[in-house]
Amino acid sequence: MILNRFFNAWKTVFGIPKKRLLCTWHVDRSWRRSISRLITKKEIQVEAYKIVRSLLVETVEAAFDIMLKEALKMFDEKEEMKEFKRYFEQTYSKLSEVWAYCHRKKYGISTNMHIESMHKTIKYVYLQGKKVKRLDKALFSLMKFVSDRVFDRLISLQN
Repeated sequence: MILNRFFNAWKTVFGIPKKRLLCTWHVDRSWRRSISRLITKKEIQVEAYKIVRSLLVETVEAAFDIMLKEALKMFDEKEEMKEFKRYFEQTYSKLSEVWAYCHRKKYGISTNMHIESMHKTIKYVYLQGKKVKRLDKALFSLMKFVSDRVFDRLISLQN
């Protein structure tokens, strides 16, 4: 698993951290890619994604444990989901404390919503939803975003 390679490099340079958490966005992207790779039917892909996404955002630990068992059972019931079940079991189900929201509450971390919100604003407001390949355009958009935020902050401080 590539995550372990990065984590091992981190430990080598900075030492062992007190707590290890995975970025929600990266977990979600990994799931979406694996679902589309391992499940061929679109409606089954949607169903599998809804199941894992509901696991991710569950904030009550007892409910999460029940939902995880049910999810694995549901993955096992459909032939199209069995390969994804193996992937999910090997990669994520035993490490839920590093990705599930229910385990983040005790650390005072709900999600990375501020960063996700900022990313969405930059992508859709400043870049019109387009992928930017040129560094100068990306930097210009970031500078415009920061400039607008500073201006908004100055106005709010004046009032």
